Amino acid sequence: LFYNDGNISGLGNDGVNLTGLEGIFTNDLNGYVEGGDEGVELNDFRGSIVFNYGEIYGLGDTGLQIDHTGLSQLYISNTGTIFGGFEGLNVGSGTSISLVNSGLIAGSLTGVALTGSGSHVVRNLLGGEIVADPGTFGSIGLFLDGSDSVVLNEGLIAGDLGLLGTLGDDIIVNDGRIWGSGGVAVDLADGDDVFYLGANGGYQGQILGGDGMDEIIFDRRWRTNDFIGGFEYLG
Repeated sequence: LFYNDGNISGLGNDGVNLTGLEGIFTNDLNGYVEGGDEGVELNDFRGSIVFNYGEIYGLGDTGLQIDHTGLSQLYISNTGTIFGGFEGLNVGSGTSISLVNSGLIAGSLTGVALTGSGSHVVRNLLGGEIVADPGTFGSIGLFLDGSDSVVLNEGLIAGDLGLLGTLGDDIIVNDGRIWGSGGVAVDLADGDDVFYLGANGGYQGQILGGDGMDEIIFDRRWRTNDFIGGFEYLG
């Protein structure tokens, strides 16, 4: 169990570096963690819940780095700020990952990277931002590298490339904004994927289904000059 409601600074190293932690990690509303490398690094994390209500800054690398080895699903909730000089949030896990964000998660190269053999569920709520520096070539707002992923977006996902999937069968429901300043908003890559554009959804850049049998669904009439390709079905 880890709980912080004060100030922690490790300007030459990590702000917090823990190995083998069990239970719940909480950085509360008044919690401020700053590291010259990682803000918070959880190695061999055996717990199942991470709460951030405060601020976490990893100035030289990643804001929040988690190597999850627990046997249960990992649940992460962010209502505060997580910022990294390279990546905002990077999570590797052999089980499924559930991320709920209504705050800011940002990095210069990657906003959020979820990796591992399990499935991922990302809920970016209204007002939530998952962003990478749009001026950095190759930056990715949300990177999904797992088996299957579900993304429910009501906020903002943005980067040079907004959202990038890999091998899984991904379902993206966009009722917010997905911006790709480099020309591609969404690239779903391999797998049998579904992209659903809701009534309140918008995007900037191309929508690419990639390989597999992919479907795109529009909840309303939509006119765009951006290329949409790689989809076998139109819903």
